[in-house]
Amino acid sequence: MENQETINYIATEMQIRNFARVTITSYLFHIESFLDFSKYPIEELTELDVKNYLSFLYKKGKSECYTSTALAACKFLFNGFGKEISINSSKKAIRAPVILTLEEVELLVNNISNLKHRLMIELLYSSGLRLSEVINLKKQDIDFNESTGVIRKGNYKKREFILSQKLLVKLHYYLLLRDTDSIYIFDGPNGRLSKKTVQSIIRIAAKKASLNKRIHPHTLRHSFAAHLLEQGTDLRIIQELLGHNQLKNAEVYVPISNKLIKNTPNPLDSLNLDSDIELYNF
Repeated sequence: MENQETINYIATEMQIRNFARVTITSYLFHIESFLDFSKYPIEELTELDVKNYLSFLYKKGKSECYTSTALAACKFLFNGFGKEISINSSKKAIRAPVILTLEEVELLVNNISNLKHRLMIELLYSSGLRLSEVINLKKQDIDFNESTGVIRKGNYKKREFILSQKLLVKLHYYLLLRDTDSIYIFDGPNGRLSKKTVQSIIRIAAKKASLNKRIHPHTLRHSFAAHLLEQGTDLRIIQELLGHNQLKNAEVYVPISNKLIKNTPNPLDSLNLDSDIELYNF
């Protein structure tokens, strides 16, 4: 099979399985690079070819994240043609994500003067959505009466998210008053607002607010989850809101929320016991 046929076949397989667009793009890039490097059709490739390719990437100074994604793409390629790879990527220690305090979120938002940009950042934090999900939001995805919205995946799969009522009041008037009939909540020159634009908005606002943390759009998602946990929200609900398939993905926020430990009432305190220590023998 020619390389282009192989790539087209794998692309179709990922689309059928409802892979995220960014995953499809990333995997196809790595698969094409691997096939170009190996210079043989998929039928003749073996695990040794994958090892040689990973070694090539290592010598080029590619990051661990880059090579892990390349390996995952190669595994999917081989599985698609009935082959298996026994190579395992090295396990990285899970680092705690950067979390903003409530005061820092306020500072960040209050340092944005453009209404559309401000609402975009408020929505990122209010919903806990990924940046790619927010810039693709359409007016039909928001239920202003229920303070919720939906992320649509394919024709049938969808996930609900929550939104602040305060935000929705402002968002409603913004959509009524803006001079465009775009289907997107946050429109841009090419239809929707770009990722780079949002990243730039946050970077500039963080600098104005003198926040000495490395802040990007995903930081607001992390902060949303951590603050919900501190409020006592069940971890399974947070998992559902974030769209994590496994509970362990949401558990990364548990060590961050030390307030939960400090504010947890002790069950003994609820008992009706004598508190006068002088009543007892030592």
